[in-house]
Amino acid sequence: LVDILSSPDYPFTDVENRLKVLQFLTDQFLITNPVREDLIHEGNFTYDDHCRICHRVGDLLCCETCPAVYHLECVDPPLIDIPQEDWQCNICRAHKVTGVNDCIPDVEKSGHLCRQEHLGVDRHGRKYWFLTRRIFVENNEGECWYYSCPAQFEFLLETLDSSNYEAALCQEMLEFKDEIIRQMNITMKITNQAKGNRKCYLEMEAANMKN
Repeated sequence: LVDILSSPDYPFTDVENRLKVLQFLTDQFLITNPVREDLIHEGNFTYDDHCRICHRVGDLLCCETCPAVYHLECVDPPLIDIPQEDWQCNICRAHKVTGVNDCIPDVEKSGHLCRQEHLGVDRHGRKYWFLTRRIFVENNEGECWYYSCPAQFEFLLETLDSSNYEAALCQEMLEFKDEIIRQMNITMKITNQAKGNRKCYLEMEAANMKN
């Protein structure tokens, strides 16, 4: 990086060098305390101090996905005890989108995830990402492949060398396996609901992998 910046031609240099400098500056920006604080608290909200129904204060039940709060007797249907699990108000439940609201990892909900990091790289230098219910594989030329269903994910694991070249990558993927499979099953559920009686690509792909 010093050699690039020390060159008398900079910033009139090739794209690769400029990207290296941009990547470095971006990394330095993201680790500053003010930016880190903003990223950690992004998506967090401050709860209301009065019930959304009667507009009075008191002992209030908080919705897990919006700032709304309610008295137990004001929700529909009314509650006697505070729910032990995460609770959503009727408005959030009505607008819940399968495959979106239920695919946020716990580490992201907790605010500890500053930015997305790839799972690892294989022997060819391709990066593996887990995003939007899929495993994405990206090479240095910008080409990308993706794996959407559990059968494809299992096939991918079998093709990697877990004992040598891709040991670290496989270990990372296995650590997130339960969450990956859970989200991929949601993809299959959404696909099955939308396809009707037709055969979908994911089903055909899974069948081909078994043969």
